[in-house]
Amino acid sequence: MYLRRLYDLPVLSVAGTLSITSEALASLFLRIIP
Repeated sequence: MYLRRLYDLPVLSVAGTLSITSEALASLFLRIIP
């Protein structure tokens, strides 16, 4: 259980970072092409 939690933390952080960056890129793309 402890090892699984250690493994889940970086996965969640990476997924969160990817989602945030994708949202930022999407907003920039929509701003460039109105």
